[in-house]
Amino acid sequence: MSNLLTEQKWVGEFFLPGSHDSRFSGELQYTPEEGIVLSYLISHDAHMESSEVLHGILSSGEKCTLIGNFDPSKSGLSLNNDLATRPGQAWFQFLIHGAFIPTKGQITNLDFSLTNLQDFFLPQLCKKPCQILTYSRLYFKHSFWEY
Repeated sequence: MSNLLTEQKWVGEFFLPGSHDSRFSGELQYTPEEGIVLSYLISHDAHMESSEVLHGILSSGEKCTLIGNFDPSKSGLSLNNDLATRPGQAWFQFLIHGAFIPTKGQITNLDFSLTNLQDFFLPQLCKKPCQILTYSRLYFKHSFWEY
């Protein structure tokens, strides 16, 4: 994701870590207002547990990891053409593109660059010529992960 201020969508198959054979389809959507939302459709006879981590393979072939509360027991029930499915939605705190993050362990540091950060924090200053700010190391801590 290169721009956190625009809406983005991805389609893919999602599964609990280590349970690739029990995958299900879904559409992942990011909006600045709603955050990260997965709309999914699970086969009625599939048995899924709740999880704090969900892995996915997007239609582009890219791996992803969703971190948040995934509870399929809160999904609905749909009967259509003698087929039973369980549609639902789940909200996540983090989306990590390009990797399956393990459920155990700890990430000790995260290194990335944010260019033109002043456009976000001080847009009024950017109407005048200004120096580009770049921050190369950010550390933060969350109750589930430490970065």
